Amino acid sequence: MTRKRKERSGGPLAIAKSDRKKRETNTQALDARKHKRLKKRKGLAAGNKIAEAEKGKKSTGGQRKSGDPRIGSKAPIQLLTTPTQVAQPAMIKVKQPKADIKPVVPVLTFEQELDKLENDARLSGLLLRLDNNEVLNSDDQDYVDQGVERHEFLLEELGYADDEEFEEDYDEDEWDEAMMAELDAKSLQTNHEKLSEDELYERFLATEKKLKNNDNEG
Repeated sequence: MTRKRKERSGGPLAIAKSDRKKRETNTQALDARKHKRLKKRKGLAAGNKIAEAEKGKKSTGGQRKSGDPRIGSKAPIQLLTTPTQVAQPAMIKVKQPKADIKPVVPVLTFEQELDKLENDARLSGLLLRLDNNEVLNSDDQDYVDQGVERHEFLLEELGYADDEEFEEDYDEDEWDEAMMAELDAKSLQTNHEKLSEDELYERFLATEKKLKNNDNEG
């Protein structure tokens, strides 16, 4: 006698057998499609080695990465350290102040200055114009006044002023007559002895000096 599997009835709210069978078939179909899709994805895509090689070049800078741990990296190693360049501080040029060097004016002696003043062509020309009773402008007149004043100062410093005053006081004719009279008096004292030219010249100088001393005492 065959046994039948006893099934529990679902009652009035249970799903009908026809609907249950239909739902199970739909689920199985979805699972089958999913399994088939996964089955197609098994294995690696064609050309996987080339793709991995290109990827390794990009990641390691052109060096292919090996899967063997015993093989090290083939990247070049720098053995010598490059010296780091230290930034040199900028050199600041400091300009040294330049001293104002004035040209040295040569200092003239009184005699040189007197000689230069007496040879001044402008001063000589202006004095000549004054002798001719010409009227000078203010600049020329100031130049003449300064030159004459400086000339008198130099004559006093060098001792030439006394000689000029002595020459102005005496007329040349009177001076010659006095000198001749002095020489005649001395010649009479020599008892008509003949004198040489040097002795006569010495007596002439002595007489001249004596006359100057007499004038100063007077």
